Amino acid sequence: MAFTVSFGNNGRAEGYSLSIGDGTLQDGAAASSTGGTGGSVGTLVNGAPIAVAGVAGGGTGGSVGVSYDTASNTFDFDVLGSTYNAVKNALVTSDTGAKVALSNFVQVDVSFGGGSDSSVSLANLKRGTIGTGAGNDTVDISLLANNADWQNAVSVSTGAGSDVVTIKNGSAFGGAGVVDGHLTALTIDGGAGNDTIDLSGITAARSASITGGLGNDTLAGSAGGHNTFVYLANVKNGSDTITNFHGDLGDRIALNGMSHTEISLDDGTLVLLGAGGRYGAITLEGVTAVDDHWFI
Repeated sequence: MAFTVSFGNNGRAEGYSLSIGDGTLQDGAAASSTGGTGGSVGTLVNGAPIAVAGVAGGGTGGSVGVSYDTASNTFDFDVLGSTYNAVKNALVTSDTGAKVALSNFVQVDVSFGGGSDSSVSLANLKRGTIGTGAGNDTVDISLLANNADWQNAVSVSTGAGSDVVTIKNGSAFGGAGVVDGHLTALTIDGGAGNDTIDLSGITAARSASITGGLGNDTLAGSAGGHNTFVYLANVKNGSDTITNFHGDLGDRIALNGMSHTEISLDDGTLVLLGAGGRYGAITLEGVTAVDDHWFI
């Protein structure tokens, strides 16, 4: 396993780099670091900081605490103190699955490969691109923005596997920030597998594109609408359930040219994709009256 994390400012993740390269993350694993100030890395110690990286740059500059927990096999990277925007960028890469938690960075980009399971937890994220491999992955993100004029974007792609993606409100950091997620544009792609994608913990995304992909998925858009649920044309999408569809608030279903048939249920509507449902089905929970302009 080749695992590397870098921190920086000025819109780039640079200035400090931590690498783990012996194939396992556990007590005593060899680690090396370059750049940064105020700490060094020798071996991993359970539950204790293994480094404090000083990061200068275009922001105010600050420090990142680095720790590792063998119980959960998770690296934790936390911007220390309460200075807003102190350390802006983090880049985390691994050629296989990994477990990481990062808090209070402006932008985090994650790129994991391989087929093992990954866990990514990002607290108070403003923008980023998160990609995981073919395992059964968990991505948990809370959102923050600078102010009412700020516009951010977060993209998540979890590849194959039965994945769980949860997006929710952040919390004010250093007493500042807009925390309800309505200033962030979201693009979520669960890939193949039986995925659960839940955006109901944010008030209303600026826009949200949600693709469950192949498999039987459970999907919940952001509260307050502005969600587009995307279906792949002329492939077997599976049987999905959308739990909080609000067409009157701007939610839409993108069928990419496929025909559809609506069947009323006791407490919802079944939408068959293609003739006789050959390309899948969608259950709209609690939706008993459907308007054709919801389908695009």
